[in-house]
Amino acid sequence: MPPNNNPSDKKLSEDIFTQAITGVDQPAPTVASGTPLNDKPGVSPLPPIAPPPTPTTPSGSEQTEPPKVTPVEPTKPLDKRELARLAMEGPEHTAKRKEEEHKTVAKKELTEIDERLTKIATEKSALELAWIDLDDKRTKVKTILDPIKDKEKSAETEEAALEESEAREPFPKEREATEGKRWEVQQKRHQIETEKWEVEQKLLALEDQVADNTSRYQKLLDEEDELKTKRDGLEKELS
Repeated sequence: MPPNNNPSDKKLSEDIFTQAITGVDQPAPTVASGTPLNDKPGVSPLPPIAPPPTPTTPSGSEQTEPPKVTPVEPTKPLDKRELARLAMEGPEHTAKRKEEEHKTVAKKELTEIDERLTKIATEKSALELAWIDLDDKRTKVKTILDPIKDKEKSAETEEAALEESEAREPFPKEREATEGKRWEVQQKRHQIETEKWEVEQKLLALEDQVADNTSRYQKLLDEEDELKTKRDGLEKELS
C-alpha cells in the first residue's frame, strides 16, 4: 500500500500525538472547505484526558495526630562560682563540704521537729484539761438528769394506774373524777418530758465536744509518732 502523503492527514496525526502527551486538546484541523476534520462522518472526537485525582485528607476519627513529644526540661547549669569551687577544692573536699551541708540541713530539720513536738505536747495538754472540764460538766448533767428520769417513770406508773381505775369505774361521776386526776398526771408527765429533753440536749452537746477533742487528740498522737520516727532517723545520720 502506497504511503499517505496527504498534508491534512499528517497534521491530524501530529495533533493526536500532542494531545496524548500533554493532555491539552488541540483545535480540530480543518480541510480546505472549513469543515473540521474530526467532524467528518465516521470520525469521533478524541475524549479529553482526565487529570490525576487529588489526594484527600481523612477527616474526623480517621485523622491521625502526630505523637506528642514531652519537652525535657534542661538541667539547670551550675553558676560560675559553683564551677570555680568544684574546680579548685577537688573531689575529697567536695565530698566533705557536701556532707557538712547535709548535716546542717538535718540539724535544722531536727530543730523544726523538736519545735513541733513541743507545740503538740502543749495542744495535748490543753485537750486533756478540756476533757477533765467536760467530764465534770457531763457528770453534773447526768446527776440532774437521773432524778428527772425517776420522776418521769413515777408519773407514767401513776398515769397507767389511773387509766386502769378509770376503765373499771362503774359510775360516771367517779369515772369523771378519776379521768380528771389522770389528765393532771398526764400534764405533769409532759412537763417532765420537756425538762428531760432540755437536759439531754445539754448532755449531747457535751458528748459531741468530748468526741471532737478525742479525735483531735488521736491525730496529734499520730503526728507525734511520725515526727519521733523521723527524728530518730536524722539523729542516726548525724551520729
